[in-house]
Amino acid sequence: MADTGYNHADSWTFVQDADPDDWDATPIGAGVTQTGTTVISNDLKTGTIIGVSAYENNTGDIDGDIIIHILGDTDGTNYEEPGVAGNWQIAFTPVRNATVYKRIFVPGAEYDDFKVAIENQSGQEVAMDVRYKQSSIPLAS
Repeated sequence: MADTGYNHADSWTFVQDADPDDWDATPIGAGVTQTGTTVISNDLKTGTIIGVSAYENNTGDIDGDIIIHILGDTDGTNYEEPGVAGNWQIAFTPVRNATVYKRIFVPGAEYDDFKVAIENQSGQEVAMDVRYKQSSIPLAS
C-alpha cells in the first residue's frame, strides 16, 4: 500500500532572528517586536509547524502576553507587518522564572511564503527560541 500519511521533517530548524543568527535564547525586551529574517516556504508542503519557547528569568511580574505573528507575503517580496489588523496572531502568557512552549501549524493551503515575528507585551525581557519543521504527504504510487 502506498504511503499517503503525513511525513514530518526529522529535525527542527531555527528561524533566523534580526541579527541574523539562530533564534536561540534571543532576548526580546518588554515592548519590543522582532521579525525573523527567514522566509519559510510552504511550496509542496501540507504546512509548517512553528515551535516557540519563551523563558523569563525571574526579573519581575508578568503583566501581558507574547504575541506570535505569522506574516504572509503579498507579492513575493512584501510581507504583512506585525500589529497591523488582519495578520494572523497567536497570543500566550509567559510564566515568571519558567519556560513556556507553544506550537502552531501554518497550513500550506493558506500561506505559501511567510515570516514569523514575536511581539513582547509581557512587561519583562524574555528569551525566545523559534524553530520550524515541515510536513508533506507523498503522492500515492
